[in-house]
Amino acid sequence: MIGVGSATAASEGGAVGANTRAVLSSLGRDLFQLTRTFGLFGLGYREALRVMRLRAAATWLSSPELSVTDVSRIVGYRSSDAMGRAFRDAKLPAPSVVQDQVRYLDARPP
Repeated sequence: MIGVGSATAASEGGAVGANTRAVLSSLGRDLFQLTRTFGLFGLGYREALRVMRLRAAATWLSSPELSVTDVSRIVGYRSSDAMGRAFRDAKLPAPSVVQDQVRYLDARPP
């Protein structure tokens, strides 16, 4: 937040505007509340976000018209390599392996 405040200070002649202070104050409060909420469940908000992104990626990988690169962008990774690292760090199979297996399960007759 120091960078945001100092950039604003420079653009406003050295004084941080009241609007900027209000936004930064609100953001800090929101992050505190989010951390506290997820902390009740044993996860910090970053860990909870990581789990949600991995679950969303696994769900999107079942879509036959989407590539691994498409899915990585949809769930917010900069590249398919970044999503692959996230899967590896979580001790999951590679996204392409997950995609093949999920699609196979969807294609089997009931």
